[in-house]
Amino acid sequence: MVYTLGYLPRCHKWEPHNIPVISPTFDLSARIGGAEADLIVGNSIISVVVEREFTLTNLYELLTYTLLDTNDMYSIQKLVWLFPLRQTSVVLECSKLFHNIQNTRKQFKAMIDENYPIDEFNSVSDSIDTLKYSSH
Repeated sequence: MVYTLGYLPRCHKWEPHNIPVISPTFDLSARIGGAEADLIVGNSIISVVVEREFTLTNLYELLTYTLLDTNDMYSIQKLVWLFPLRQTSVVLECSKLFHNIQNTRKQFKAMIDENYPIDEFNSVSDSIDTLKYSSH
């Protein structure tokens, strides 16, 4: 679906369940070297796209973030791409993309576990010693 954007008034009152999460990370983000989305509002993960065209990369990015949310922390139900230069958006509902999103997430996690071993570069800990990797 493609929508024309309506701009939020400057004094928009956010409902408690719709407070924006800026640069959210996910359960498996550290395992793949880091991954953070642009924005989550309510049950929608949002990507702000500066290009004028929708690409497969745009699709793959939000699909990946949705699958990285293995514990369903954000309850993502919609994928949204905002195109501010065109004042439009593209919205896809997860229910139309995934037959069983929880099962797909389990399969995705198994693929990550198999192909991205835990080591000094793909840690499960959120704290990474950046000095260890600096080039001197």
